[in-house]
Amino acid sequence: MPCVRRAVSAQPGEAVGRGPESQAGHGAIFWSGIRRVVFGIDAVALRVFRGELATQRDAELSCRAVFAASPHAIGCIGPVLGDEAAGVHQGFWR
Repeated sequence: MPCVRRAVSAQPGEAVGRGPESQAGHGAIFWSGIRRVVFGIDAVALRVFRGELATQRDAELSCRAVFAASPHAIGCIGPVLGDEAAGVHQGFWR
């Protein structure tokens, strides 16, 4: 939630992130009144870095699917600058 607050104060109504948030993060974006999200790496590409463990799986629910259920429009742009966004994940997850 602190990153959402910083994003809203820096650019009201817009959030920029490195990669996908959790469904809880999507909820924070909704409740914070953010109207547009720009991200660099999608969940499918992130899974390549992170790997899959039976005990550590995600819900495979995209931010677009969550935001589509919102009563107000939340734009979702991405992935953008995929190589740059992937760079912060290289070597971290393993």
